[in-house]
Amino acid sequence: MKSLFNKFRYFNRVHTGFEWNKYNSTHYDMDNPPPKVVQGYKFNIFYPDLIDKASTPSYTLTVCSDNRDFVVLKIHAGPPYEDIAFKIVNREWEYGYKRGFRYFQIISAAIMLPKFSLISA
Repeated sequence: MKSLFNKFRYFNRVHTGFEWNKYNSTHYDMDNPPPKVVQGYKFNIFYPDLIDKASTPSYTLTVCSDNRDFVVLKIHAGPPYEDIAFKIVNREWEYGYKRGFRYFQIISAAIMLPKFSLISA
């Protein structure tokens, strides 16, 4: 039986780095750095056969029931594509354009580029 939904291609990148807060500055240095933390995400999702090219894909965030430190980012683009979901860290997003937030930027109605940074704790 053939599926009614098309598969899409995607690439995702997790931006990690060091947080040089007061505690880490006193207990670590450049030779012995602190543990890396997630600072943001970038997703490239390709939808070449999207039927309604004028509508922007939508997303929902759902807290994971087994671990409240993570949420599920579910992206819905519409027919003929299935929804896609990513498990990401449950932290507040930075919505500033200079900090890298791109809300589902659509390029030529085929590529979706959501990108966001997380606020430091």
